[in-house]
Amino acid sequence: MDSKEYLISYGWKEGEALRKGGLKRPILVKHKKDKKGLGCAPGHDDSEAWWERLFDGQLKNLDVSGKSGEIEFKQNESVATGVSKSSSPLYRWFVKGEGLEGTIGHTPNSADSAVVAKRKRRGSDGELKAKRAKKEKKKEKKEKKERKRLKREKKLKKKAKLLREKEIVSTS
Repeated sequence: MDSKEYLISYGWKEGEALRKGGLKRPILVKHKKDKKGLGCAPGHDDSEAWWERLFDGQLKNLDVSGKSGEIEFKQNESVATGVSKSSSPLYRWFVKGEGLEGTIGHTPNSADSAVVAKRKRRGSDGELKAKRAKKEKKKEKKEKKERKRLKREKKLKKKAKLLREKEIVSTS
């Protein structure tokens, strides 16, 4: 069935909206007629650009000297360095979690079971672990805050020292 005929059967008239305050003109939709992916800008063919960049980079490493007429290849080796967790914007947000304990090969002794029984009376083992983890987290947070404070103080002292040196040089 034709969509125009379908709408007319419900009382629609050409040039009018379906309901009060509706759109009078249809929404235009772009139709893809090529096999490129979504978001591909028309007129830009970057599919082979990576190969050209790689090829150009290798050509730049070739050294052709006019005297001997030979081609020498100089390979510039670069040492891969690790990513600094403090300087990388990605790694800066990761927080190291608590390690997981394994249970394979662990057999409870009779002494261990007595301790567990006492713990069960006071509170479950999971509650105690949660409390310990909370305390450790709080302690780590406090230590981190202290390190930041010391770092700021060190930075301020360094700035003050530089200012004093500038004043001495300017008065001389």
